[in-house]
Amino acid sequence: MKTSQIFLFALIGINLALRSQSIPVTGDGYHYYGPNSTWNEYLKVGGHERGTDRASIVATNGNLHVDSKNGFGLYLNHYSKGKTLINPQGGNVGIGTTNPASNLHLVEDGDVVYLRGNSFRTSSGGFGILGYGARGSESSPSTLTAGDNTLWVRGMGFDGTNYHRVAHIGFNAESVAAGAVPGYIAFQTNDGNGINNLVERMRISSNGNVGIGTGTVSPLAPLSVKSNSVSSTNSGLLLEANNSNNALVKIAEKSTNGARLHMYEEGIEKIAFYTDGTSNHISAGNVGIGTTAPDEKLTVKGRIHAEEVKVDLSVPGPDYVFKEGYDLKSLEEVQQHIQEKGHLPNIPSAQEMEKNGVELGLMNMKLLEKIEELTLYMIEVNKQVKQLKRENSELKKELTKLK
Repeated sequence: MKTSQIFLFALIGINLALRSQSIPVTGDGYHYYGPNSTWNEYLKVGGHERGTDRASIVATNGNLHVDSKNGFGLYLNHYSKGKTLINPQGGNVGIGTTNPASNLHLVEDGDVVYLRGNSFRTSSGGFGILGYGARGSESSPSTLTAGDNTLWVRGMGFDGTNYHRVAHIGFNAESVAAGAVPGYIAFQTNDGNGINNLVERMRISSNGNVGIGTGTVSPLAPLSVKSNSVSSTNSGLLLEANNSNNALVKIAEKSTNGARLHMYEEGIEKIAFYTDGTSNHISAGNVGIGTTAPDEKLTVKGRIHAEEVKVDLSVPGPDYVFKEGYDLKSLEEVQQHIQEKGHLPNIPSAQEMEKNGVELGLMNMKLLEKIEELTLYMIEVNKQVKQLKRENSELKKELTKLK
C-alpha cells in the first residue's frame, strides 16, 4: 500500500475518533461532516429525518431530501453560475407541492405568487414570460395551425367538488404563412354552463382592432361591439361617467331589426333615437342639423326634402275676416299703406323676413288672411260690376227709344 493511502486512512480514522462517528452507517444512523472552517456548521448525511439544527441530505423510501438549516437557504450553482438542469430527461417539478401534475407545478398558500426579473438596467426591457408555439416535438417542431395557442393563462375556481375553468387569456396564431405568423389575444370567461365552458368575450386582432362580444369573428373596425342577445334594452354598448353629472350614452338593440341610442345627463334622458319601428324622437334639448348652434328644438341649416309637412297652429285661422265687425280696409287705405310702407298691411317687410326668417304657420295664416280679404274685395267688385251692367242695360234701352 502506498504511503499516501496509509496517510489518508489515518486521517479518516483520527477524524472519526474525534467526532465519535463510524463508517459504514446502518439503520437510522448518519454522518456529520464539518464543521465548516468559516461558519462553523456541519452537514448531516443519512438518517431517517432532517435535523432542524443541521443542513442535511436524507433518503426516505427512494426519495432524496436536501434541506438547509432552519431559516437558511439552499444554493444551486451559486459560485459556478453554470446551468442548473432539473429533470432534463422528463418528469414533473413541484414547488410547494409533493404531487406535481405538470412540468412545473407551483402552489402558493398565500395570496400572491411573485415572479421577479432583473429589470434594473439602463436599456429597455424587464421580466418576461415567453411561450414558444409549435406542433410536433421540441427536437422536431412543425408548423402551427391558425388558432393554435402559443401561450395561455387560466384561472381555476373550486366549487367544493370540482375545479372550474373561470377565465382564460390565450395568445394565439391568427394565421400561418412562410415568414409571417400574425397573432391575436383572446379573452374568455366561463358562462356558468359547465366546468370547462369558456366563451370568448374579447379579442385583439393582429391589425390592432378590438372586438367585444364578437366571439371567434375578427373585429372589422378599431372597436367592434356585438351583443349576443336582442331580448334586453341593455344589450349593446354602455358608456358611463362615474361623476356627479352621471353622463351616460347607451346604444342598445331592442329587436332583430331595430336599435336605440340614448343620452343621459344627471339621470335624465336628453336624447333618444329609436329605429325599431315605434318612433324616432328627441326627448329633450335642441338638435341641430348642419349647424353647431341650434336655437330651437330642431334647427336645420340647408334644404329639407319632404313629401308632406304638417304644422300645428299657434295662431287662430283667419276666418275672422268673414265675421261682422271685421275692419276691412278700403282699397284706398291699402294703396296708401303700400305707398308709405312698401308692403301689405299686417305682412312683415322683406327686410324683417331676411333678418328674422319666416315662421311658416304664422305666415301661412297671414297669407290666408289676405286671400280672404281679396275674396271680400272681389265680392264687392262683383256687386259693383253687376250694378254697372244693369245701369248700362237701362241706358241702352233709353237710347233706343230716343232713336
